Amino acid sequence: MFKHKKEEMYNKLKEEILPKGSLSKLAISQGYTSWENLFLAVKKLPYGRNADRKDFSLVLKEGQGSCSSKHAFLKQIADENERSDVKLILVMYAMSRDNTPGIGETLVNFPMDYIPEAHCYLNFDSIKYDLTSVDSSIEHLAPYILFDEEIEANQVVDYKVNLHQEFLKSWLIEQGLSISFEELWSMREKCITQLSVKVGS
Repeated sequence: MFKHKKEEMYNKLKEEILPKGSLSKLAISQGYTSWENLFLAVKKLPYGRNADRKDFSLVLKEGQGSCSSKHAFLKQIADENERSDVKLILVMYAMSRDNTPGIGETLVNFPMDYIPEAHCYLNFDSIKYDLTSVDSSIEHLAPYILFDEEIEANQVVDYKVNLHQEFLKSWLIEQGLSISFEELWSMREKCITQLSVKVGS
């Protein structure tokens, strides 16, 4: 049964992307005609924020993307292709130097050894794909996940940020930490900057 499922999954990845929308046409124009080669291409793109977080086409046009833009870009193509078996998942996980080594020394003097961080991955026919970078693995982060939910592609723009910030505010109170939300968010931004340098290099 496992072998049959594996073969079925492989066949679905081999399926062609149909030119049913602007992002699908963009991917095809750059030679990414199947889900398999598009997934591989996106995973290999450097980690980095795009100039406009609302424009998912920049993942290919700028040749880089974050966990949000990369997975939202793929989810949008799936929607254009009417693929109900492709889901975008938002998680909150305990980001630390152990499970996210690229964040550098930012948390060295922090009273906690982690900060809750928002992250996205794609569920394709019940198989989890983290295409953030060549080293990314949602299985690796699984023990540290604090919360997860399915979202739509456009929700990575504002909803994801708002949810993350509200989660952090509640977490600060629950942990009894004396630092302000603004200080915590600034610390989180430093971690992401370090991660961009590490993963994007």
